[in-house]
Amino acid sequence: TAVKLAAGECDVHPAGRAGGAWFTFSGTPEDLPGDQAADDAVSLCFDGTVLEHDTLVLGSPEVKLALRSQEDEVKGNLVARLCAVGPTGESVRVSYGVVNLTAGRWGKEARVAVALSFAARVVPAGHKLRLALSRDYWPIVCPQPGVAPLQVLLGKGAGGGVQLPLAAMTSAEVALAAERALPLVHGEVHLATAEQASVTRPGSTSQTVGYDHQANALKVVRSEDRGTKKLDSRSGTVVDVTTREEYSLGKHEGKTSAGAMHKVEWQSLLEQPVPSAPALKAHTQVESSMVGHNDHFELRTRVRAVDCGKLLFEREWVDTVPRSQV
Repeated sequence: TAVKLAAGECDVHPAGRAGGAWFTFSGTPEDLPGDQAADDAVSLCFDGTVLEHDTLVLGSPEVKLALRSQEDEVKGNLVARLCAVGPTGESVRVSYGVVNLTAGRWGKEARVAVALSFAARVVPAGHKLRLALSRDYWPIVCPQPGVAPLQVLLGKGAGGGVQLPLAAMTSAEVALAAERALPLVHGEVHLATAEQASVTRPGSTSQTVGYDHQANALKVVRSEDRGTKKLDSRSGTVVDVTTREEYSLGKHEGKTSAGAMHKVEWQSLLEQPVPSAPALKAHTQVESSMVGHNDHFELRTRVRAVDCGKLLFEREWVDTVPRSQV
């Protein structure tokens, strides 16, 4: 995929763009998985029958597959998603799992099991469950270079299948479990006292996805501005934090090679009164990037700290990590 994007094929759409963030503090809509229909369109999908009853998915699904490579080895990533598809076609991700086929050191054929993350969701009647398979899940999963197409072998002799922890909400077992769990739910929930803070500048979040024709790369840019807050319970300490993440898949900047890149820029401003001394005005900047080459990862980091306009610390370094089975 990265090679095609680097060559200017801007219509290539890897699966994963609707996957949200791998981890989020804010829980903003941009960080949560959206409608999976676009990712399903570039995946191999297997649909179940329409559910007659509300159905509980509770546990860890598992997918077993028999694979055959069109070249010498079964390698690369394999991503399995379990989705709930509504009557109008909207696809909601219930769970997903990733397996690194390269680490298995398979030959031309492989039998693999993909463990999906724990799920607890009620799928309404009228929906159907979908298993979606893909080689990509970018930008959550870093793609591997030199990946050949795979065939999924079907039939009784292939040994493939899906294990789903399902139960109809009408079943006696679900009703009994809910009855037994009810006494465990406390009537009162006690929360710690919240920090007393005043918002002096509101924050914002944004995300852009698109093909950069000048860079020959598909880019996802996420920006989070947490605004400026004054902590009234801490003598008026002022905190301001901004973050910018950029994911790029295609041509590497200034090079002819192709691959994935992830760049993070983080800035923090802290103004804190100090008794009998000038106030602390600390400005911290961190820039970090990872570039995936065919045989190694290149990691660059820069840290800079300033107080009241005076440079306190600055360092920049580069690490190289050999790419072995990833």
